[in-house]
Amino acid sequence: MIISMLDEVAWLFNLRGSDIDYNPVFFAYAVVTPDSATLYIDAKKLTEDVKAHLGGDVKIAPYEDIFRHIRGLGEGINADSVGGKIFCSNKTSWALTLSLGENKVTEGTSYIHTYGPLCGCIVSFFGGWCVLGYRGLICFRTVAGTSCEGC
Repeated sequence: MIISMLDEVAWLFNLRGSDIDYNPVFFAYAVVTPDSATLYIDAKKLTEDVKAHLGGDVKIAPYEDIFRHIRGLGEGINADSVGGKIFCSNKTSWALTLSLGENKVTEGTSYIHTYGPLCGCIVSFFGGWCVLGYRGLICFRTVAGTSCEGC
């Protein structure tokens, strides 16, 4: 899944920033796959406390690398195979969608923003990141120690 909405990136990683006056967001993108989570951000903005919060399970990549990495991800996808598409919110930047390959995208509503804050689920996944298919929703949450009782 490609996450490009700034508030969704902030919520997903439980981070706040100050890149935009009067808004607790920061310039970043994220890519979450079944095996990893990558935060594309200017690493100079990350304090040691933030790095500790993210732990070793979240990869940090330079903000400007997102398009190159997305193109590489798209090149490795067979759009005709089962599961051969990447989910992008219908609010994802068109430039990111085109970099991935328009025929390699499944577009829809991002449930991170809509339902994520309501979720109390946690599934042992990678370092406490919950990627849970529940009633067709996708929930991303870092709530350590919570058992899954539904969203």
